[in-house]
Amino acid sequence: MNVANSYLISFFAWLAILINGLVVFRFKPFNYWKEILIICIFCSSVSSIIQYLNMIILITFLPPVLAILFFTLLTGIRWIYTMIIIMVGVTVSGLLEFGTTYLFHRFDISVTLVMLANDYSMESWYFVGIHLVIALCLYQKRLGFTSLEISRSPRLSDKSLIFTLIFLVANSIAGFFIAFNQSGILYLVLFVFIGFIVFVISNYIRELD
Repeated sequence: MNVANSYLISFFAWLAILINGLVVFRFKPFNYWKEILIICIFCSSVSSIIQYLNMIILITFLPPVLAILFFTLLTGIRWIYTMIIIMVGVTVSGLLEFGTTYLFHRFDISVTLVMLANDYSMESWYFVGIHLVIALCLYQKRLGFTSLEISRSPRLSDKSLIFTLIFLVANSIAGFFIAFNQSGILYLVLFVFIGFIVFVISNYIRELD
Protein backbone atom coordinates (compact mmCIF):
# COMPACT_ATOMS: atom_id res chain seq x y z
CA MET A 1 0.00 0.00 0.00
CA ASN A 2 1.28 3.44 -0.98
CA VAL A 3 0.24 5.30 2.15
CA ALA A 4 1.15 8.77 0.86
CA ASN A 5 -0.78 8.32 -2.39
CA SER A 6 -3.83 6.86 -0.65
CA TYR A 7 -3.84 9.64 1.96
CA LEU A 8 -3.52 12.45 -0.60
CA ILE A 9 -6.23 11.00 -2.85
CA SER A 10 -8.54 10.58 0.12
CA PHE A 11 -7.77 14.13 1.31
CA PHE A 12 -8.60 15.75 -2.02
CA ALA A 13 -11.61 13.45 -2.48
CA TRP A 14 -13.03 14.71 0.83
CA LEU A 15 -12.18 18.27 -0.17
CA ALA A 16 -14.24 17.80 -3.34
CA ILE A 17 -17.04 16.08 -1.43
CA LEU A 18 -17.42 18.91 1.10
CA ILE A 19 -17.11 21.73 -1.44
CA ASN A 20 -19.55 19.98 -3.80
CA GLY A 21 -22.05 19.38 -1.02
CA LEU A 22 -21.90 23.00 0.15
CA VAL A 23 -22.02 24.76 -3.21
CA VAL A 24 -24.89 22.67 -4.56
CA PHE A 25 -27.00 24.38 -1.87
CA ARG A 26 -25.25 27.73 -2.45
CA PHE A 27 -23.29 27.82 0.77
CA LYS A 28 -19.91 29.56 0.59
CA PRO A 29 -17.12 27.02 1.24
CA PHE A 30 -14.65 29.71 2.28
CA ASN A 31 -16.85 30.48 5.28
CA TYR A 32 -16.16 26.94 6.49
CA TRP A 33 -12.54 26.50 5.39
CA LYS A 34 -11.31 25.58 8.89
CA GLU A 35 -14.00 22.96 9.35
CA ILE A 36 -13.39 21.59 5.85
CA LEU A 37 -9.64 21.31 6.50
CA ILE A 38 -10.14 19.54 9.84
CA ILE A 39 -12.62 17.04 8.41
CA CYS A 40 -10.47 16.38 5.32
CA ILE A 41 -7.46 15.59 7.51
CA PHE A 42 -9.49 13.46 9.90
CA CYS A 43 -11.50 11.48 7.33
CA SER A 44 -8.52 10.89 5.04
CA SER A 45 -6.61 9.56 8.04
CA VAL A 46 -9.47 7.22 8.92
CA SER A 47 -9.74 6.08 5.28
CA SER A 48 -5.99 5.40 5.11
CA ILE A 49 -6.14 3.34 8.31
CA ILE A 50 -9.09 1.35 6.95
CA GLN A 51 -7.19 0.63 3.75
CA TYR A 52 -4.02 -0.25 5.64
CA LEU A 53 -5.95 -2.73 7.77
CA ASN A 54 -7.60 -4.09 4.61
CA MET A 55 -11.09 -3.38 5.97
CA ILE A 56 -12.46 -1.81 2.78
CA ILE A 57 -15.95 -2.87 3.84
CA LEU A 58 -15.99 0.11 6.25
CA ILE A 59 -14.76 2.82 3.91
CA THR A 60 -18.13 3.84 2.46
CA PHE A 61 -19.80 3.94 5.86
CA LEU A 62 -17.49 5.00 8.69
CA PRO A 63 -15.80 8.14 7.21
CA PRO A 64 -19.13 9.69 5.99
CA VAL A 65 -20.80 9.09 9.36
CA LEU A 66 -17.83 10.65 11.18
CA ALA A 67 -17.83 13.56 8.72
CA ILE A 68 -21.52 14.21 9.38
CA LEU A 69 -20.95 14.08 13.13
CA PHE A 70 -17.93 16.37 13.23
CA PHE A 71 -19.20 18.83 10.62
CA THR A 72 -22.34 19.23 12.74
CA LEU A 73 -20.33 19.78 15.92
CA LEU A 74 -17.81 22.16 14.32
CA THR A 75 -20.19 24.34 12.30
CA GLY A 76 -23.33 24.26 14.41
CA ILE A 77 -25.37 23.45 11.31
CA ARG A 78 -28.22 21.07 12.07
CA TRP A 79 -27.25 17.45 11.60
CA ILE A 80 -30.03 16.79 9.09
CA TYR A 81 -28.59 19.55 6.88
CA THR A 82 -25.03 18.29 7.19
CA MET A 83 -26.20 14.76 6.37
CA ILE A 84 -27.81 15.99 3.15
CA ILE A 85 -24.83 18.16 2.22
CA ILE A 86 -22.27 15.42 2.76
CA MET A 87 -24.30 12.61 1.23
CA VAL A 88 -24.79 14.61 -1.97
CA GLY A 89 -21.02 15.00 -2.23
CA VAL A 90 -20.35 11.37 -1.31
CA THR A 91 -22.86 10.15 -3.89
CA VAL A 92 -21.26 12.21 -6.67
CA SER A 93 -17.80 11.01 -5.59
CA GLY A 94 -18.86 7.36 -5.55
CA LEU A 95 -20.47 7.55 -8.98
CA LEU A 96 -17.42 9.29 -10.44
CA GLU A 97 -15.03 6.75 -8.90
CA PHE A 98 -17.02 3.83 -10.23
CA GLY A 99 -17.52 5.43 -13.64
CA THR A 100 -13.88 6.35 -14.25
CA THR A 101 -12.61 2.97 -13.02
CA TYR A 102 -15.16 1.16 -15.18
CA LEU A 103 -14.15 3.28 -18.20
CA PHE A 104 -10.39 2.88 -17.72
CA HIS A 105 -10.73 -0.89 -17.53
CA ARG A 106 -12.74 -1.08 -20.74
CA PHE A 107 -16.09 -1.81 -19.14
CA ASP A 108 -14.85 -4.99 -17.48
CA ILE A 109 -16.95 -5.21 -14.33
CA SER A 110 -14.87 -7.95 -12.70
CA VAL A 111 -11.63 -5.97 -13.01
CA THR A 112 -13.44 -2.80 -11.93
CA LEU A 113 -14.66 -4.42 -8.72
CA VAL A 114 -11.18 -5.75 -7.95
CA MET A 115 -9.65 -2.30 -8.46
CA LEU A 116 -12.31 -0.60 -6.30
CA ALA A 117 -11.77 -3.14 -3.53
CA ASN A 118 -8.02 -2.44 -3.47
CA ASP A 119 -6.11 0.63 -2.34
CA TYR A 120 -6.33 3.86 -4.31
CA SER A 121 -4.20 3.70 -7.46
CA MET A 122 -2.74 6.57 -9.46
CA GLU A 123 -5.80 6.36 -11.74
CA SER A 124 -7.95 7.51 -8.82
CA TRP A 125 -6.60 11.03 -9.34
CA TYR A 126 -8.79 11.24 -12.43
CA PHE A 127 -12.08 10.91 -10.54
CA VAL A 128 -10.84 13.24 -7.79
CA GLY A 129 -9.81 15.82 -10.40
CA ILE A 130 -13.16 15.59 -12.19
CA HIS A 131 -15.01 15.98 -8.90
CA LEU A 132 -13.00 19.06 -7.96
CA VAL A 133 -13.67 20.61 -11.37
CA ILE A 134 -17.41 19.93 -11.00
CA ALA A 135 -17.43 21.49 -7.52
CA LEU A 136 -15.51 24.57 -8.67
CA CYS A 137 -17.76 25.01 -11.73
CA LEU A 138 -20.85 24.85 -9.54
CA TYR A 139 -19.33 27.46 -7.25
CA GLN A 140 -18.21 29.75 -10.06
CA LYS A 141 -21.48 29.60 -12.00
CA ARG A 142 -23.56 29.70 -8.81
CA LEU A 143 -25.60 26.71 -9.87
CA GLY A 144 -27.54 25.06 -7.10
CA PHE A 145 -30.47 25.35 -4.74
CA THR A 146 -31.39 27.47 -1.75
CA SER A 147 -33.65 24.88 -0.14
CA LEU A 148 -31.38 24.57 2.92
CA GLU A 149 -31.38 27.77 4.96
CA ILE A 150 -29.52 27.52 8.25
CA SER A 151 -31.09 30.74 9.52
CA ARG A 152 -34.46 29.02 9.72
CA SER A 153 -35.76 26.00 11.52
CA PRO A 154 -35.43 22.92 9.32
CA ARG A 155 -38.50 22.31 7.19
CA LEU A 156 -37.46 19.43 5.06
CA SER A 157 -39.96 17.37 3.16
CA ASP A 158 -40.22 13.70 3.95
CA LYS A 159 -38.97 12.95 0.43
CA SER A 160 -35.71 14.84 0.98
CA LEU A 161 -35.05 12.95 4.20
CA ILE A 162 -35.96 9.59 2.67
CA PHE A 163 -33.75 10.16 -0.38
CA THR A 164 -30.81 11.18 1.82
CA LEU A 165 -31.15 8.12 4.03
CA ILE A 166 -31.38 5.96 0.91
CA PHE A 167 -28.13 7.49 -0.38
CA LEU A 168 -26.40 6.76 2.91
CA VAL A 169 -27.59 3.15 2.99
CA ALA A 170 -26.97 2.56 -0.73
CA ASN A 171 -23.42 3.92 -0.60
CA SER A 172 -22.66 1.77 2.42
CA ILE A 173 -24.09 -1.35 0.80
CA ALA A 174 -22.06 -0.55 -2.31
CA GLY A 175 -18.93 -0.84 -0.18
CA PHE A 176 -20.03 -4.28 0.96
CA PHE A 177 -20.58 -5.43 -2.62
CA ILE A 178 -17.16 -4.11 -3.63
CA ALA A 179 -15.46 -5.77 -0.67
CA PHE A 180 -16.98 -9.13 -1.57
CA ASN A 181 -16.41 -8.59 -5.31
CA GLN A 182 -20.07 -8.95 -6.28
CA SER A 183 -21.44 -7.69 -9.60
CA GLY A 184 -24.60 -6.56 -7.79
CA ILE A 185 -22.79 -3.21 -7.50
CA LEU A 186 -24.07 -2.41 -11.00
CA TYR A 187 -27.67 -2.48 -9.84
CA LEU A 188 -26.84 -0.47 -6.75
CA VAL A 189 -24.97 2.19 -8.72
CA LEU A 190 -27.93 2.45 -11.08
CA PHE A 191 -30.26 2.73 -8.08
CA VAL A 192 -28.16 5.49 -6.49
CA PHE A 193 -27.88 7.32 -9.82
CA ILE A 194 -31.64 7.29 -10.38
CA GLY A 195 -32.26 8.35 -6.78
CA PHE A 196 -29.80 11.21 -7.16
CA ILE A 197 -31.49 12.42 -10.35
CA VAL A 198 -34.91 12.29 -8.66
CA PHE A 199 -33.51 14.20 -5.66
CA VAL A 200 -32.10 16.96 -7.91
CA ILE A 201 -35.28 17.23 -9.97
CA SER A 202 -37.53 17.38 -6.88
CA ASN A 203 -35.38 20.16 -5.42
CA TYR A 204 -35.43 22.04 -8.72
CA ILE A 205 -39.22 21.85 -8.90
CA ARG A 206 -39.48 23.07 -5.32
CA GLU A 207 -37.11 25.98 -6.17
CA LEU A 208 -39.42 27.04 -9.01
CA ASP A 209 -42.38 27.05 -6.63
